[in-house]
Amino acid sequence: MANSSNEYCLKSENPEDCALGTRDSNSGNDFFQETIMEFLLNLPNDVVSTVLITALTTILFLLGYIYIDKSNRIRPLIAKINKLEKALLLAEEENKIAKDKLLQELNNKVNDNISSDALDSLQQKLEDALNAKTSLEEQIVNLEKELENSTEVGLELNRMLSDFLSSQDSDVLVANIEQLQRQLVEQQGTINSYSETLNVKETEIHELRLELEISNSKLTELQKENERATANLLKIEEEKYELQNKLESEVNALKRHIEQLTISSTAQINKLSDELKIVQKKAEESQRNAELKTKEYSLLKENTLKLKTLKDEDISSLLDVATFKAELELLSKEKHLLLEHCKQSDEVKDSIEKQYQKVVNEMQTLQRRYDEADREKLEAQTKLEVLENYFKERETNLQKELAKHEAMFMEKQGETYSITEKIKFMQEELQNYKAQNESLKQEIMEQEVQMKSQISLLEKRVHENWVNARQAERKLEEAKQEAAQLRNRLTIRERTLQEEKYQNRLKSPPEQNGELPVSPTPASPPLIFGARDLTTSPPLQGLPPPFLPPPPFMPPPIPGGVPPPFMPPPSMPPLQAMFPSDRRPAPLGRMSSPPIDSRYSPDSRAYSPYSRNSPSPTSDDDYCHSPPPLHRGYSPINNRESKREYRRSPGASKVSRNHKGSMHSSGSANSNESLEKIPRKPSKV
Repeated sequence: MANSSNEYCLKSENPEDCALGTRDSNSGNDFFQETIMEFLLNLPNDVVSTVLITALTTILFLLGYIYIDKSNRIRPLIAKINKLEKALLLAEEENKIAKDKLLQELNNKVNDNISSDALDSLQQKLEDALNAKTSLEEQIVNLEKELENSTEVGLELNRMLSDFLSSQDSDVLVANIEQLQRQLVEQQGTINSYSETLNVKETEIHELRLELEISNSKLTELQKENERATANLLKIEEEKYELQNKLESEVNALKRHIEQLTISSTAQINKLSDELKIVQKKAEESQRNAELKTKEYSLLKENTLKLKTLKDEDISSLLDVATFKAELELLSKEKHLLLEHCKQSDEVKDSIEKQYQKVVNEMQTLQRRYDEADREKLEAQTKLEVLENYFKERETNLQKELAKHEAMFMEKQGETYSITEKIKFMQEELQNYKAQNESLKQEIMEQEVQMKSQISLLEKRVHENWVNARQAERKLEEAKQEAAQLRNRLTIRERTLQEEKYQNRLKSPPEQNGELPVSPTPASPPLIFGARDLTTSPPLQGLPPPFLPPPPFMPPPIPGGVPPPFMPPPSMPPLQAMFPSDRRPAPLGRMSSPPIDSRYSPDSRAYSPYSRNSPSPTSDDDYCHSPPPLHRGYSPINNRESKREYRRSPGASKVSRNHKGSMHSSGSANSNESLEKIPRKPSKV
């Protein structure tokens, strides 16, 4: 029933109902404990000793079992902690390697042919993966701390329970502790199952991380190949551009040179043509003048011939001839000049022809060079076309490869997306497990609080029971002291009666011969605490008396005799007058009264005739006249008074004990000395 109620309290959501149930169970446990204590106190000493021995053996067995169980629990926890530390070190090393790889990739990455959006998404995914890794490491650290705290709390609870078991001998407490141990074992099993699931999830996360690293490495290889292809393309394009620039610059230079040569040659040709035209005009004029002069010369010859015929007309013709001679001289000079000028013009013409030949030769060489340049240009154009076709084909091939790599990249991106989705799902599961772990921790904390409250209540009850047991022990010791004092009083009274009988016999005259009536000896005064059977142990105060039948009807009291036991004795002398504290020695052949705290019982054969184990007396005179035992019936008033005395504080018991000790005195000096020498133990209340 207790197990089912505890499970219901653990599963229920209303702690007040559980608290009420625990209060009812606590009240029932109190009543049960009280009844058990009453039953134990009513048991004889042999049974109590056997019960104590069995309880001690069971406690020792339980302590050994708890120690073995604790060691068996601590070993797997230490092994798990070592495994978690190794996994943490491996994760840290992997994290460092991944960070180094990421830094190298970020340093070697080229963002020309890959879009910035893809890079940003990859960086965000990597950051998310790193954040998830850090969060998982933090969760592992927190779980390790929680595990350590739970182990410490479990060790403290086991220690407290072992101390509590060592200080308590109740079966109910043992059952409660066993139930709590079962609950702790169940909770440990749930924690172990959760830790196993966490280990499985960690292995899955590790595998996913390895797959992600493999995909990242493949992606980096593809990126490197793409970067190499783009670099080759860039180099080829740069070479192509450089060749085009060189060819264009050479063609432009040749064109400029040809244009300059053509301009200079045309200018020189124009100048020479102008000079030739001028020289030709001059030559034509000089030739015309020469022809005129020759004609005039021929005419003059004819005229001279005519003069020979004609005499009158000789003078006029001679004058005309003189003029003509002058003109002829001038013409001859001009002819000479013109001949010189013709020579010069011929020389100039020759030089111009030579220059023209040179220019023509240069034009031919330039034409040849132009043809060569044109041929080179055609060759370069053909090469350029071939290279363009080649690079176009290469570009198409590279674009195809890029398309393939992009398709592979998209596939890998999809795989990484699925991996990230798996990681997110695993993180959600981890968060759920963490929430479950936190709820379990809260339940464990609540159970710990309940356990601590129960343990505190049980400790209080144990303390109260211990105080009550101490009070009962003190009352039992006081009762034993009272019994010892009564025995001493009885032995003293018996000895005085025997001495009186002996003196009366000595004093009686011999004539009577035993026939004279002897005055009856006065009976011994009744005892203060009531007469009872000395063969039975006195009842303990604080315990309810067993149900007894009512006392039988007694005859009327004898005049001058002993009063009934339930009536107060007439004219009771004071205790100090009855038992003067003069430290009388023990009677001959008798032992002194035992000390207060001593459990030593003297030999029954050498004890008083009123002891339980003493042999029966030989004659009836050995007994003293004592009233019948007082039998009290059961009543609730007496039960309340006994319970009141049972629950009385230890201070009051001390006062009553001291008061009784001051009132009563032992019958021997040895008993007083033993009472004075007993060390009083301070109470732990």
